[in-house]
Amino acid sequence: MIPNQITSDLSDHMLRHGAKFSDWTVGVTSKVSRLFATFVPTQENWIARDTNDPNLAIDVATYFHSFGCAGASPSDAGYSTIVFAVLKPSEV
Repeated sequence: MIPNQITSDLSDHMLRHGAKFSDWTVGVTSKVSRLFATFVPTQENWIARDTNDPNLAIDVATYFHSFGCAGASPSDAGYSTIVFAVLKPSEV
């Protein structure tokens, strides 16, 4: 996927299913299954896209953090290429 398509997919989903960007946590992972240890996901409360590039995944997450999304600073994603957005548990 190209960067613009990824950011558009994530932002469209987040704005459609949450009131604002600050309702969401955005991060980088190597496995989507790691995201759901504490709650059962529904189609509305999460989205993930594989960037196929760790640096691009960091850039996308950092981009959303600049708009108020929560999440740890993904300064080193290692081999993680998946960027995700999850509606904060208090909002689910």
